[in-house]
Amino acid sequence: MGLQKSGGANYERDPLEGILGVISMDHFKIHKGKHWTANTGLTTLSLAGTLNMVLRVPAGASGHLIFEMANDAPFTGSLYENPTITGAGSALTEFNNYRASPNPASITAEKDATITAPGDGLRPIIIGAGPKGSGVGGSRAEFILSPSTNYLLLLTGTQNDVAYILAEWYE
Repeated sequence: MGLQKSGGANYERDPLEGILGVISMDHFKIHKGKHWTANTGLTTLSLAGTLNMVLRVPAGASGHLIFEMANDAPFTGSLYENPTITGAGSALTEFNNYRASPNPASITAEKDATITAPGDGLRPIIIGAGPKGSGVGGSRAEFILSPSTNYLLLLTGTQNDVAYILAEWYE
């Protein structure tokens, strides 16, 4: 007897092992067209320069965020909540990870907004010498973003660095 969905159809089982197939929630959201990625692209920083990405979560929306930062020299970084933004940045493209999906993201991303206060620090990052990055992944590193709230991903370099910031989220 098979495990049945409502409506009588059976769930899919692996043809070799006969076990029920299961995927993670973020993988499921990709298949549903509800998972997005935004990135700053490779950016050359000035001496001890900064790179930022602002994520704007509108009223009625929420997102499950993971992020990474990378630089070709030592750097510090952080995720902040409720930064003081005095000038909008350049709009970034929110790429739907299911490339054939027409679903737009509710959360918007921008690069290099003018920030006068970073807000509440949620996750600091310090990376030492050498080309390194901060891969932040898995459920322990996920932040569930609040509606009507802005978030700041801020990377501060030490030299004339090449850096990027990447954010992934599902809604």
